[in-house]
Amino acid sequence: MANHLFTTIIYAVVHFISSLKFSVGVDTLFPNQTLVVGQTLISQNLIFELGFFSLGTSRNKFLGIWYKSTPGVCVWVANRNNPITDSQGVLLAIARKGILVISRGGSIIWSADSSGLASNPILQLLDTGNLVLLEDSSKSYIWQSFDYPTDTWLPGMKMVDDIDAGLEKYLTSWRNSDDPSPGDHVFRIENQGLPELVVFRGTRKLYRTGKWNGLYFSGILPHPNLVFNPELVFKEERLISIVQPYDSSIFIRVTLDTSGLLMRYTMNARKDKWNPVEVTPRNPCEEMNKNRCSSFKILKTERCSRYQMKERRGNVILEKMER
Repeated sequence: MANHLFTTIIYAVVHFISSLKFSVGVDTLFPNQTLVVGQTLISQNLIFELGFFSLGTSRNKFLGIWYKSTPGVCVWVANRNNPITDSQGVLLAIARKGILVISRGGSIIWSADSSGLASNPILQLLDTGNLVLLEDSSKSYIWQSFDYPTDTWLPGMKMVDDIDAGLEKYLTSWRNSDDPSPGDHVFRIENQGLPELVVFRGTRKLYRTGKWNGLYFSGILPHPNLVFNPELVFKEERLISIVQPYDSSIFIRVTLDTSGLLMRYTMNARKDKWNPVEVTPRNPCEEMNKNRCSSFKILKTERCSRYQMKERRGNVILEKMER
């Protein structure tokens, strides 16, 4: 009797642990599994986490990726245009023909725009922060989140402007700190004459790097930078793609803030806080000089000096100080 009771208890404990395993470190979702609210995928070395989350006081939920050690810093959102207003019964799954979907009661809320078909697809969260849908046997990618950036540029993620292939990849800011839907600002490659990188507010250019001169962007001081050293690919004179190579020893990200600021961060040695290393523009009053488009105009006004650095959603923001 005692042996039977002991066996029953052990079986119950093992069953309970196995039911929890999926939400405490597994990086892969298989076709016969689902991810529901409260469960997460975690990359192999515990760098990134994928799951459903809410922002501020809103009850809307989104599927996103964030740093496990700093969960307030979200780097990618799947359904930023389709918030989940009722999370009861919502799940993420690999549907028929290898399509990744968020659904509720049989109705699709969001689906990955994948063109390929797979006989044995799996979903995996990588240590780079890339969420990939791949064929398990060949390990070839069918779809990846890096092809659909939101407001954050991660190492290994390409910005692209390839008109021949019909590809364009760029950053779009959040609407506000509690709403990840597309905001007013875009950071992208522009190929008009010599290429450059530009931040737009609508159709208006706010800031830009200056033209590429063969060695560096002319509006950025050329100096050695051990943190940010991107690789550029050209086709004739067009800049097709730019990427910061992935280095597992350095945690770095670039975020397009809701105000249009480009914020570059590195993580501290304890991996529990982000340190800002560069803000572009450096002054909130920098505007492009309409008469001399190759440079920035700095407006020397009293209000420009009354700003202080504060943190919001893991990002540093410039905020007006009280006098």
